Amino acid sequence: ALSAGLGEGESVAFTAIITDTASQSTTGTASGTTIAVDQTAPTIFYVTSTTNDGSYKADVSLPILVFCSENLTVDTTAGTPTLTLETGVSDADVNYTSVSASALKFVYTVSAGHNSSDLDYKSNSALSLNSGLISDAAGNTLVLTLADPAESNSLSSSKDLVIDTTAPIISEVTPISTPTTDNTPSYVFTTNETGTLTTGINSFTPTSISSTGNNTVTFSTLSDGTYNSETIVLTDAAGNNSNTLSVTTFIVDTT
Repeated sequence: ALSAGLGEGESVAFTAIITDTASQSTTGTASGTTIAVDQTAPTIFYVTSTTNDGSYKADVSLPILVFCSENLTVDTTAGTPTLTLETGVSDADVNYTSVSASALKFVYTVSAGHNSSDLDYKSNSALSLNSGLISDAAGNTLVLTLADPAESNSLSSSKDLVIDTTAPIISEVTPISTPTTDNTPSYVFTTNETGTLTTGINSFTPTSISSTGNNTVTFSTLSDGTYNSETIVLTDAAGNNSNTLSVTTFIVDTT
């Protein structure tokens, strides 16, 4: 008899003796079932992403994976679990999308206004059931406590994901002297971000900058004439384009 019950990790084997209508029975070893007791709640191991380290702008989707100590099942009948990410002025509540073995998947789509120098969840209580249910095979509910943000096993400790939805700003500092006899004139502008440079018409060097503040580009050899349509656009690491800077009209005259 099991009057004392079973403790964690104990098991009991049940054997069935099958007797037919002619009173013929098995030996008692023909079938058996073992029941194991599991009273241990699953816990969270670490949080990561399959997205490469880098900078990401608005409308990009990043999968966030929460790895746990056991295989899990998720019931979203009454609600969908969420993970709150720290994304600046407004935080992002990211919905659960699927589970694979012990990994819970959430998909974060970057929204305008979100910014983070190293993406992480908001706190160690950022995972919410939201009336849903996450449990192991025995029905034990997942302990929702995450590692503290920026600590070992947190999202920011495993990945370097920069969220940047802010467009760079560039402006003119020193117009090109006009008229100029220099057919490879230099032009000075200022910017609040680094990145790559593109021009509307004539090429220049360099085509990328690694420092903010004042920067100088030098146009490739220009023919004599008036230049009133030159533009510069800076694209940052996340892919945000700056305002279009119109270079003040200048004249090249080498004669």
